[in-house]
Amino acid sequence: MRKRGCPTLLMTNELYAAPVLFGCTLYVVLLYCLPDYRFVSGLACCLFIFFTRAAAIHWHLSVPSWLISKVKPE
Repeated sequence: MRKRGCPTLLMTNELYAAPVLFGCTLYVVLLYCLPDYRFVSGLACCLFIFFTRAAAIHWHLSVPSWLISKVKPE
């Protein structure tokens, strides 16, 4: 059981969820604009997510501190 008040991966400054959010949004836009290319759109978005995450790890990119939610002390 996780302690109450412990930060999760989504509450840290690590660039983790943003590439997934942008990749999924891109996928929906591509499906709307190019409905006949579902496989190519899905592959392109998966590659976008992978390489964005890999770039964040390689160059130590992070989310700005003002966008990180803070845990309120009890």
